Amino acid sequence: MATRTQYRYDLLITDRKKGIYDGDTFKGLIKIDLGFKKHYEEFMSFRLYGVDTPEVKSQRKKIPNIKLRAKHKLAGIYVCEFVKSLLLNKWVVISTHKKLDKYGRTLTDVFVSYRGRDNIDLAQLLIDSRYAKPYLCGTKHLWDENELDYIIKSLGV
Repeated sequence: MATRTQYRYDLLITDRKKGIYDGDTFKGLIKIDLGFKKHYEEFMSFRLYGVDTPEVKSQRKKIPNIKLRAKHKLAGIYVCEFVKSLLLNKWVVISTHKKLDKYGRTLTDVFVSYRGRDNIDLAQLLIDSRYAKPYLCGTKHLWDENELDYIIKSLGV
């Protein structure tokens, strides 16, 4: 059951190292226009709603196979870099959901400019590009080697 979107904000992510952790997790400055040339700003953590991307951090317990774990990490880095290219140092529009994830991050939809088009849903773009899997809650499914190879081949240098 999806939560209803609550509010829309502008978001700026500027810190290359700490701003975007992986393809579905990031921190940024949220800016709320209060009117009369007044704004409220706060630095917050966010989780992209409805998707799971390969993790950047090692998955030793979940993925005992060293080769597969390395591919998982590399695919995670490539997806993270792709997301950085869309979000870093740009104001984007986000819509937040009423509930937080299990780590206290705000669940959010993100809308970006991509290939000359504005207001593109980042989660759907990642799913359509096969860089993310749909995920709402519960157990995350591991990425298989063919899925990881596809990401590495399409986003790799």
